[in-house]
Amino acid sequence: MAPEKRWTDDRLGDLDKTVDVGFAQIGKEFEKVDLRFAQVGKEFKKVDERFDKVGKEFEKVDLRFDQVGKEFKKVDERFDKVDARFDAIDKRFGELDRTLLGAAVALIITLIGCCATLIGVAAL
Repeated sequence: MAPEKRWTDDRLGDLDKTVDVGFAQIGKEFEKVDLRFAQVGKEFKKVDERFDKVGKEFEKVDLRFDQVGKEFKKVDERFDKVDARFDAIDKRFGELDRTLLGAAVALIITLIGCCATLIGVAAL
């Protein structure tokens, strides 16, 4: 098929109609694309709402962790008090050890003195 060399008014009119139909079809396709973008926008809004819900849940979890942290501080304070009590008991045992050692030394000296006295009395 050989291309025609001359453009007639009829041929230009046909071309004009063909171009108009093509642009009309493209316009319809763009309308479909616009509808799809609108649907995608709605879906993104749903996703945003879900992320907002997740964010609120994380805030609740953060509050719970803060509460747990406060409870651990209370437990730590209680352990510190228990440690202080054990330190006081250790100190008392140390004092008791010294007292018992002193009493034992005094008893041994008394026993030695009694034995020496008995030996001295027996020798007389």
